[in-house]
Amino acid sequence: MAPSDSDASVGTAVEAEYVPVVRTSVSPGIAPTPFASDELRESIQTLQELIPLARANLAKEHWDYLVGGSETEATVRRNRMAIECLALRPRVLRKLTQIELGTTLFGQRLSLPLILAPIGGLEAMDPAGAAAAAAAAATAGVMMCLSSACQPGPRETAAAAPVGSPKIFQLYVRGDRSFIAENVEVALACGYQAFCLTVDTQLYSRRERDFLNRFSKPWRKGADDAATNQSASQAALSWDDVEWFKQTYPDLPLLLKGIATAEDAELAVELGVDGVWVSNHGGRQLDAVRIDAAHLRFCWTDASTRHARQHACGHHSLPLVFSVVQPD
Repeated sequence: MAPSDSDASVGTAVEAEYVPVVRTSVSPGIAPTPFASDELRESIQTLQELIPLARANLAKEHWDYLVGGSETEATVRRNRMAIECLALRPRVLRKLTQIELGTTLFGQRLSLPLILAPIGGLEAMDPAGAAAAAAAAATAGVMMCLSSACQPGPRETAAAAPVGSPKIFQLYVRGDRSFIAENVEVALACGYQAFCLTVDTQLYSRRERDFLNRFSKPWRKGADDAATNQSASQAALSWDDVEWFKQTYPDLPLLLKGIATAEDAELAVELGVDGVWVSNHGGRQLDAVRIDAAHLRFCWTDASTRHARQHACGHHSLPLVFSVVQPD
């Protein structure tokens, strides 16, 4: 789930008593060693304790990139409020002697119906980058989605987790269909079981925190280079490309991340898309758009289609995270 923490507003002070976590640097291609000692596990038992530690451990520009959104960050705040407005309808006396939270997604058995969403630039958060996330996801038995804007890359990230661990490769398109095909072949060779195209980044958003920090991600500098105009390829994506993908790779599950309307969800299902990832990019792309909880209601299409729908809001409180997955 894309990160967005509306509680961490610009200028919030970090408590002085928090001590930065010491991390172990990991060479690319080598599975990271678990850094959580018994002492650390005892001192961090809730996400509320973890977040201030993480903030103290990161440079301001990296923290702001992680938790910030676009423009006024209104959508970041509204995402959180929308989830908090949802309410459960608990039934009782159902003989719950056994509770099973696992599910199967794209042929992969998961301990929980959760996916670690693709996040660009994880290497700025931890020396192991996406390799650390892949190892953690495998340990927890959940699926990991690797961003193409994240290091150490698909091969090294896959090598950090046991063979067969559930994983998806997500692509920002920086070329024509041959570019997509090359990345598909790499993903398949590395054991990724599904492929994801992000479709809501026709133009890179205006992120005010980055401007205030005079900060630009290294991978963005290349994409915005006028000489190569790589970002234009992302803007040129269309439903024709989705149709081509499904015709070319009929056995490879395809997700579209960034669907925000019922009309687009229906088009995706009609073209054989295997996963509709309902998302407003955690409030990091367009600001003042429909909030994710409303997205989910409007994008839910005919249940008989038996397609997976993912809901990405980007919250740091696990009880407020809802992953909606239709069982196989």
